Amino acid sequence: MEYIEPIKGVPVLSVDRQQNETYIDEKGILNVYITDKTVYIQFSAHEIESLIENNHVLFCLDCDDNICGVIINDVGDNEINILEKALK
Repeated sequence: MEYIEPIKGVPVLSVDRQQNETYIDEKGILNVYITDKTVYIQFSAHEIESLIENNHVLFCLDCDDNICGVIINDVGDNEINILEKALK
């Protein structure tokens, strides 16, 4: 993946098109990658086109400005261990 300069800010989420249900079981991709102190959660196979940075979190956006993943930096060792155990 080529370097993408992140934009500092907060993503604006549109939820007005969501169904009014308590729980929706979405079908699709959910991959979790853990390296050193970084966790990358991928929601879609779409290519990352832009990044919005808010503190230690990078929101990954595709070409349609939909969130296709989240990158969390500086994750503590204890949190990494909990996540790794939960994913087994």
